[in-house]
Amino acid sequence: MSQIRQIIYVSSSLAELNTDALNQILSVARSNNEKNDVTGVLLYHLGIFLQVLEGAESTIDKLFSTISADKRHKRVIVLSDELIESRDFDNWRMGYINVKDNPPKGLVDLLTFYSNEELALIKDGRAKSLLLSFKNTHSNSIL
Repeated sequence: MSQIRQIIYVSSSLAELNTDALNQILSVARSNNEKNDVTGVLLYHLGIFLQVLEGAESTIDKLFSTISADKRHKRVIVLSDELIESRDFDNWRMGYINVKDNPPKGLVDLLTFYSNEELALIKDGRAKSLLLSFKNTHSNSIL
């Protein structure tokens, strides 16, 4: 079995996105991810994205280059980039969790570190643990 590349990153949108704009991003991502065998999840809160992407190394390289160059967001910072034996989000072409009304403390803390440019204070694995926690507690509410 070949290894899977997993990237977790955070970025800031240039403008607050409404539901229609987010749905358009998700629609395109899900279609492309289906074609390219990419899985992952996207969290969006107060103009900040937290996303995990999983797939073949060359596919993720190309996808992340495209994402990094996207002019709709800025300050793209990789929190984790690793090769894994199996996908953590294997059934999600691009899960999306709406945390607008009730963001958990872990997400608020991470985004506060990001907003204050203190990402070095985030311990290794914290972002991944947070995303896996979302996966486990929100499996039935993924859009």
